[in-house]
Amino acid sequence: MRKTALPASKQSSLIELRVEMGKTSVLRAVPVGDWAFSYIKRRIAVASDYIRVLLNRCDLQEGKAFVYAPHGVADERVRELERGGVVEGSIRSDGSIEFSMVPVKVLARYLLKQLHRNAPAIILAEELLCRPTDPCVEQISPSIHVVHDGGLYYYARDGASLSRVEEIIRHVDLAYPPALLLLVTMPGIREEATISSILPLLHSSGEIRFVVTGVYDGESFLVWSRRRVIKSPEKDIV
Repeated sequence: MRKTALPASKQSSLIELRVEMGKTSVLRAVPVGDWAFSYIKRRIAVASDYIRVLLNRCDLQEGKAFVYAPHGVADERVRELERGGVVEGSIRSDGSIEFSMVPVKVLARYLLKQLHRNAPAIILAEELLCRPTDPCVEQISPSIHVVHDGGLYYYARDGASLSRVEEIIRHVDLAYPPALLLLVTMPGIREEATISSILPLLHSSGEIRFVVTGVYDGESFLVWSRRRVIKSPEKDIV
């Protein structure tokens, strides 16, 4: 398929990936205003106590947000965050829709880059459908989840691979229930520190750099990032 040339000024904000069904999907990071913060706040309201306490220390006004949307989608349509039909999907043989995995891959690459750039840091996402005592936990790789404060969480450290970050995003349904994925910096953390020793310290020492949640009925993602630069402590904390 012939690709349409994009202006040089837009090439940095557009990510082009070829989908298995033979089409080319171009996603762009579309900046959204403060009106999107109320959408994030509604999702914070239904998070676990552990996540809410962490997010209550985060002032959304200190950051900015964008959504991944296909090139050419009208600005008015971009604002309809709770309505699907923005990102193309393919039709299965049974007539159901299989959403494109392109947004997952694009988000994973972005988060992995930020995870390494903001090291030491972790990606943390809450599992809202499966409790720690449910049989479904046995089907989850023990290397990507941890039980803390009565909840089940997926995590990745700054040495994680791209496939691991993708796996976490696929495990967590960021649309319904309205889960959140966080990238939290932990200045002063030692490389050998365990996840179990890190999580109790997030409320006092962690700084949220990114908040991700689902939009367009699970078809894509909204990403909030903090503008403020975080200083490193003078010594290790764990």
